[in-house]
Order: sequence, then structure tokens, then C-alpha cells
Amino acid sequence: MSIASINGTPVNKGVNATMLLEHKRSGDNMYIHFDLGNNEVLYMQLTKTTVSLYSTDDELNQIFVKTASKLKAENFYMRMATEKQVERFMRRFPEFDDD
Repeated sequence: MSIASINGTPVNKGVNATMLLEHKRSGDNMYIHFDLGNNEVLYMQLTKTTVSLYSTDDELNQIFVKTASKLKAENFYMRMATEKQVERFMRRFPEFDDD
């Protein structure tokens, strides 16, 4: 995935990403797993009412926790995902298995 800019600041960098769109009767899911290199990962699972976030960066996780309560969208919530959820997602793609 190429990132042209963030908040108007030019970045022009590429990031390895694995994405999955899943259609279920209960609702659609979007999963995005960013491999930032140096064993750093950012993971998002989006549904109609929630976003679940996980990062290997503790500072970024603290930002997620502090801003979750400031999310003002009606009936939309932010929560933390677990490392196990990320591993379960990546097992769907054996071609990316590190073992």
C-alpha cells in the first residue's frame, strides 16, 4: 500500500498490508494488517459499529486508549484488539506465515 500523505504532510512511502473484506449475514467486516517492518504491526478490524485496534507500539496503544472515550460518533465504538486476534487473522493467509 502506498501512503501519499498524512494530514496534508507528504509521506510517499510504501507499507506492506494485508486486507480482507468479509460479507456475513450479521454484517460486513474489513480487516487491515499493516506490516511496518522491524516486527512492528498495526491491525484494524472495522464493522458497522466498532473498530478494533492493535499495535506492537506501546505508545500508540496508549493513544488509542486515551482517545477511545473521545470518539463522538453515535453508536460507534473503539476498542483494543488482542495479539491473539491478529494471529488468528494472519493464519487465514498461510503464504504470510513466518514459520
